Amino acid sequence: MSTAQRLKFENDVAALRRLINRTPRWRPAQVDDEAVMIDALGQVALVFHGPWKTNLHTFFTHFDHDVLIVLLGLLEAAPGTRAEGQALRLLEMMRLPSDEPDAR
Repeated sequence: MSTAQRLKFENDVAALRRLINRTPRWRPAQVDDEAVMIDALGQVALVFHGPWKTNLHTFFTHFDHDVLIVLLGLLEAAPGTRAEGQALRLLEMMRLPSDEPDAR
Protein backbone atom coordinates (compact mmCIF):
# COMPACT_ATOMS: atom_id res chain seq x y z
CA MET A 1 0.00 0.00 0.00
CA SER A 2 1.43 3.37 -0.98
CA THR A 3 1.63 6.25 1.47
CA ALA A 4 -1.32 7.98 -0.23
CA GLN A 5 -3.38 4.77 -0.15
CA ARG A 6 -2.46 4.25 3.50
CA LEU A 7 -3.58 7.78 4.39
CA LYS A 8 -6.87 7.35 2.51
CA PHE A 9 -7.38 3.96 4.17
CA GLU A 10 -6.81 5.45 7.63
CA ASN A 11 -9.17 8.36 6.86
CA ASP A 12 -11.85 5.94 5.63
CA VAL A 13 -11.49 3.75 8.74
CA ALA A 14 -11.78 6.89 10.90
CA ALA A 15 -14.93 7.91 8.98
CA LEU A 16 -16.42 4.45 9.57
CA ARG A 17 -15.54 4.70 13.28
CA ARG A 18 -17.32 8.08 13.50
CA LEU A 19 -20.35 6.65 11.70
CA ILE A 20 -20.52 3.67 14.06
CA ASN A 21 -20.06 5.90 17.13
CA ARG A 22 -23.06 8.00 16.02
CA THR A 23 -25.23 4.93 15.46
CA PRO A 24 -27.35 3.64 18.34
CA ARG A 25 -27.42 0.01 19.34
CA TRP A 26 -30.63 -1.55 18.09
CA ARG A 27 -32.71 -4.69 18.42
CA PRO A 28 -35.61 -5.97 16.32
CA ALA A 29 -39.15 -5.75 17.62
CA GLN A 30 -42.79 -5.67 16.59
CA VAL A 31 -44.75 -2.55 17.56
CA ASP A 32 -48.39 -2.27 16.54
CA ASP A 33 -47.88 -5.09 14.01
CA GLU A 34 -44.98 -3.20 12.39
CA ALA A 35 -41.41 -4.46 12.05
CA VAL A 36 -39.21 -1.92 13.83
CA MET A 37 -35.81 -1.50 15.39
CA ILE A 38 -35.66 -0.31 18.98
CA ASP A 39 -32.67 1.64 20.30
CA ALA A 40 -30.95 1.11 23.66
CA LEU A 41 -33.35 3.60 25.28
CA GLY A 42 -36.40 1.61 24.17
CA GLN A 43 -37.39 4.13 21.52
CA VAL A 44 -38.38 3.18 17.97
CA ALA A 45 -35.32 4.03 15.88
CA LEU A 46 -36.45 2.62 12.55
CA VAL A 47 -39.80 1.55 11.07
CA PHE A 48 -39.85 -0.63 7.96
CA HIS A 49 -42.47 -0.10 5.26
CA GLY A 50 -42.96 -1.36 1.75
CA PRO A 51 -42.54 -4.69 0.00
CA TRP A 52 -38.96 -5.21 1.28
CA LYS A 53 -39.70 -4.51 4.93
CA THR A 54 -39.31 -8.15 6.06
CA ASN A 55 -35.98 -8.53 4.26
CA LEU A 56 -34.66 -5.21 5.56
CA HIS A 57 -35.77 -6.07 9.09
CA THR A 58 -33.88 -9.37 8.83
CA PHE A 59 -30.80 -7.63 7.43
CA PHE A 60 -30.64 -5.11 10.27
CA THR A 61 -31.29 -7.89 12.78
CA HIS A 62 -28.09 -9.62 11.67
CA PHE A 63 -26.03 -6.57 10.69
CA ASP A 64 -26.27 -4.75 14.00
CA HIS A 65 -24.07 -2.30 15.91
CA ASP A 66 -21.86 -5.06 17.33
CA VAL A 67 -21.25 -6.48 13.85
CA LEU A 68 -20.19 -3.02 12.67
CA ILE A 69 -17.66 -2.83 15.52
CA VAL A 70 -16.23 -6.24 14.57
CA LEU A 71 -16.06 -5.14 10.91
CA LEU A 72 -14.14 -2.04 11.99
CA GLY A 73 -11.67 -4.23 13.90
CA LEU A 74 -11.16 -6.46 10.86
CA LEU A 75 -10.54 -3.45 8.64
CA GLU A 76 -8.03 -2.03 11.13
CA ALA A 77 -6.16 -5.37 11.13
CA ALA A 78 -6.09 -5.73 7.32
CA PRO A 79 -3.08 -3.54 6.36
CA GLY A 80 -0.03 -5.66 5.67
CA THR A 81 -2.06 -8.84 5.20
CA ARG A 82 -3.51 -10.60 2.16
CA ALA A 83 -6.85 -8.98 3.07
CA GLU A 84 -5.49 -5.47 2.48
CA GLY A 85 -6.78 -5.16 -1.10
CA GLN A 86 -10.25 -6.36 -0.20
CA ALA A 87 -10.35 -3.98 2.77
CA LEU A 88 -9.47 -1.07 0.49
CA ARG A 89 -12.16 -2.14 -1.97
CA LEU A 90 -14.79 -2.48 0.79
CA LEU A 91 -14.07 1.00 2.12
CA GLU A 92 -14.30 2.45 -1.40
CA MET A 93 -17.63 0.71 -1.98
CA MET A 94 -19.03 2.07 1.30
CA ARG A 95 -18.65 5.67 0.04
CA LEU A 96 -17.95 6.97 3.53
CA PRO A 97 -17.99 10.72 4.22
CA SER A 98 -14.52 12.19 4.44
CA ASP A 99 -15.48 15.28 6.41
CA GLU A 100 -14.70 15.79 10.07
CA PRO A 101 -17.49 15.07 12.56
CA ASP A 102 -19.85 17.92 13.23
CA ALA A 103 -19.89 19.59 16.65
CA ARG A 104 -23.23 18.17 17.81
